[in-house]
Formats: sequence, C-alpha cells, structure tokens
Amino acid sequence: MRIFARQRTVPHVVPYTDYCSGYTEQQEHYICWECNNDWRTIHNFEIARGLVYQAREIGIALPNEWIPDPNNVTEEQRLSVKSHVRNMVCNILGKEKYERNEIDFHAHYNSKGNNLHVHIVYTDRQWQDVKPIIIGQYDRDIYHTIDGKVAKKKANRAADVSGNFLPAVHKKGDNIIKRGSDSILSNRDKFFGKWSWMAGTKQKIKEYYETNGVKVLRQHPCTRYMKVKGIAQKRFYGGNITRKFAFLMH
Repeated sequence: MRIFARQRTVPHVVPYTDYCSGYTEQQEHYICWECNNDWRTIHNFEIARGLVYQAREIGIALPNEWIPDPNNVTEEQRLSVKSHVRNMVCNILGKEKYERNEIDFHAHYNSKGNNLHVHIVYTDRQWQDVKPIIIGQYDRDIYHTIDGKVAKKKANRAADVSGNFLPAVHKKGDNIIKRGSDSILSNRDKFFGKWSWMAGTKQKIKEYYETNGVKVLRQHPCTRYMKVKGIAQKRFYGGNITRKFAFLMH
C-alpha cells in the first residue's frame, strides 16, 4: 500500500463527532471508534471567541489486509484494528494528549468496501486547570462597547434599549488576570498546522506500518494528489504548493 494522510480543519465539530460516534445507516462498514472528548465545551469555547474552526482532523489510509472482508468482520479483527489505531494516535499526537481525552477516532470502510481508513479528530489546545495569574489592578472602571471591546470614550459605552449605560465590566481596584490563565483550554499549538509536522506524521505512519509487516510502496516523487472543489486531480509538483490541507503520500 501507499502512505496516504490528509489534514483539514473542522468548523462544526459537535455534529461531526456525533455522526462518527457509532453505527449509522450512512456508515455501513464501521470497524471501531473512540469518542471521549467533551466537544460541546470546546465548541462553546471557540464560538465565544469567534474562531472559524473548532478542531483538526487527520484522515489516514489503513491496510485493507487488516480487514480482508468488510462484510464479515470478527470481533477479534475490530479489536486488532482499534489497537493499531490507538498506537498510531499515541505515536503521532502523543500519549499524554490521548490520555487527556483530547482525541477521538473512528475507522471504517467506504461504501464500496475497498478503502479502509481512519478519521482522527483532535483539538490543538490542551485541557488545563484554571489557575488565574494576577498581574496587577485596574486603576479605573472599565466599560465595554457594544462589540465587547474596551470603550475608550464615554460615548462609546454599550447601553441598554433605554439608552442607559451598562455597568462596568471591571471596577477600579479589581485584579487584572493574565490573558488565558483563567481558561479551561490553553492557546492553540501552531505546530500542528506546519508542513514539517505533517511530513513527520507521514514518516511515523510509514515506520509503524513497516514495523508491523505492512509492505509500503513508494509514490512517484514528481506527483502530488490534491483535492480541488471535491475532485481529485493529479498535479506535477513544481515547488512550494500552499493548500488548506495536504495530501501526504510516499
């Protein structure tokens, strides 16, 4: 087989992970899944900050020989694939991240039964204990505008329907909390969006397959397969190609 991995961002993580959390009529060939993360909390966290995506997803092709017949899957085969996927998840994203329940996955065949693959959904943040760090005190009352920003002028303060100014969000003398220290989730780790991390992911997958007796074929070095508007197209690699997500083959 050839190594194939793709990463994309997930804008609506709750309905997507709900869909992936068990058997449905659309997923006829489900093999295994693990869905332990609190995606509802992450969804609310990201929406409150007006961010465009809530999680990342990696799609990885799995060896079809792990499930030779998708219409006749034994429990032993399911547990074996689940063990392999769990090991790959820990190898790619880290055992600590897996143990913190920041990763979900589900493996299944396509409708034709000729493409076994796994979807790994994870957050590029970390669950953390809330430990506010005080860096000072406010020297005046702080009011917000209607957009939630700090009002620098009295005329810019947010008001109710009667025209009365809303109360101050911070009073003079209140503690100033370091940004992010009072959050249940850390800042995003930008490393997961870099090409170097994706290249390392491809290499880890290759090494894992070879260690477990899977024959890995080499992809022609001059080609890359990219999905443009839902259509897989063959393109010659002529330098640095920037895309929202990458298809990685070896």
